[in-house]
Amino acid sequence: HSVSNSGTATVSDNDSMSGFAARMKIQTWGYVAAGALTNFPVLVRLSDGIGGGFHYGQVASPQGDDLRFTTADGSSLLKYDIEKWDPAGESIIWVQLTEMADTNTCFLVLWGNPDATSAPPVYATNGAAWMESFRGVWHLGADENDSTSNRFAGVNQGSTDSTGIVGRCQSFDGNDYITLSGAPAVQGNASRTVSAWVRKSGTEEDCAVSLGTPANSQSFNLVF
Repeated sequence: HSVSNSGTATVSDNDSMSGFAARMKIQTWGYVAAGALTNFPVLVRLSDGIGGGFHYGQVASPQGDDLRFTTADGSSLLKYDIEKWDPAGESIIWVQLTEMADTNTCFLVLWGNPDATSAPPVYATNGAAWMESFRGVWHLGADENDSTSNRFAGVNQGSTDSTGIVGRCQSFDGNDYITLSGAPAVQGNASRTVSAWVRKSGTEEDCAVSLGTPANSQSFNLVF
């Protein structure tokens, strides 16, 4: 993404979006496909001074509870999921855009509301930022929790904390793994998408993600 000052962008004066002292426009980049993406989660990185407009010192809540994202015209709030909030460094947030059509898609980030510091909005903590079609999302940063509303929590079996391309990550030595609690078995022949951001230390073939139970042939492996 790229960021810039908000210029003439305005925010609607209503109960949910009034009272914010600062705002900044964010513009997406890198998407060049023909069709528009709907309800798509976009990665936003915030650090002090980014875009010439964002400053942690202006955020009213130490935990970022008064952070909000809206459509470019300020008419609608956007759902989001804070993966990491770090006033001393870089914060990682996933924002669900109603539509992302091309590299000119813009939206706003708002902050600095002393009346919005008691707690983050419910939609920022209940998994609403991820569509129902996302059965599970594991950032593998501070914990192995599932960010979707399904809440398929992971249980760490030996992996260690490390620095990832986005925030923190887990390091696996070949014997480590993470098991999921309550995740349903893989059944049927329906299409599925599994993705993972992985950095290998060698050239051998590895299995990054395994779903299901190989014993009953109901499994899916992501190999790279």
